[in-house]
Amino acid sequence: MTTYDFHSAETRDQPFALFHQMRDHDPVYLTDFGYWYVSRYDDVTRLLRDTRLTSGQGVPDSFGLTEGPLRDIMDTWMMALDGPAHTKSRGLVSRAFTPRAVESLRAPVKALAQELVGALGARGEGDIIDALAFPLPMEVTRMLFGVERALWDREITALFDRGSASVDYVEAMTVLAEFLSDYIPAHRATAGTDLFTALSSPDADGNVLSDLEQVANAVLLVTAGFETTMSLITNAVRTLLLHPDQVELLRADQSLVRSAVDEALRFEPAALFTTRFATEQIEVAGGVIPAGSNVMFSSIAANRDPARYPDPDRFDITRTDIRPVTFGGGVHVCIGASLARMEAEVAIATLFGELPGLRLADPVCHTFQGANPSVRRPETLRVTIDR
Repeated sequence: MTTYDFHSAETRDQPFALFHQMRDHDPVYLTDFGYWYVSRYDDVTRLLRDTRLTSGQGVPDSFGLTEGPLRDIMDTWMMALDGPAHTKSRGLVSRAFTPRAVESLRAPVKALAQELVGALGARGEGDIIDALAFPLPMEVTRMLFGVERALWDREITALFDRGSASVDYVEAMTVLAEFLSDYIPAHRATAGTDLFTALSSPDADGNVLSDLEQVANAVLLVTAGFETTMSLITNAVRTLLLHPDQVELLRADQSLVRSAVDEALRFEPAALFTTRFATEQIEVAGGVIPAGSNVMFSSIAANRDPARYPDPDRFDITRTDIRPVTFGGGVHVCIGASLARMEAEVAIATLFGELPGLRLADPVCHTFQGANPSVRRPETLRVTIDR
């Protein structure tokens, strides 16, 4: 069996050849770090819905946490739960992510995007992450939680420093959890329509989250709320600018923005993998995953599976029936996927609609790295606007 180097700089920056080979020749593969990698689209989508595979441990080994308050939080948030506990947490949190709730944010998101893009255009150059991809989802997350802006910027925004490689995510999430542990109880007296209220209010059946569950899910939603969307916007902008023919199509027909975002999710996924735990022996792709195994589902490999997508290495915003696995699947599918898509759609439509001279300052040299080992995006994405 071939040995695959998942940790090299080459794989980090250009992973597609490795994952193509693995999908074609070793579609179920035991890595040197003890996880089984599943890479074919049909296998991934089927197993993400398989109840024999659970969320398993709440903390990926890559974060190196074995005990302590943050471990307790990450074991308690809904992404780490299964069965009735997961159903309760997800049901309570999902009240803030209904289609109506997400759509109600479109107008303020558009206004914010226009402000940010306008400032970038006035400067004539800049880093897409600093100018748009980080501040937009961070501000949307603030709006969701209803925190006063100065307090949010001081206590939250500064912690994550645009998700750069210098960020210590364990330290940032620890400080965030401490802030939320004090803020949430104080906020209960001023119930409104924000996400904190959804976390602390009982549902129609009287179910309510414990104090730890409220803090844990708030930590999850803050970190996931900006990181995933920031990376989606960054990757989508880069991919479009590397394909000027697709930019022309988008500018000629802005109704293509939704499929452009979905195609970017497929072609250059920010979320590298989804993890599960096998409670029983699983047969897949001619192999056997033993009970008690940790399993990783590769977004990169599945999203470019030629058995699912014709000519999968071609970026095509007119492609139809795009169903990337980037947001996971089954009962654990990303709860904020519709919000992330909406933010990306608004960002892309505004950026390419208002800056016709937008181009990459350096179309080749983009180093893919960051503080979060499960997310892939360029560390910087500098652009120039031709007058």
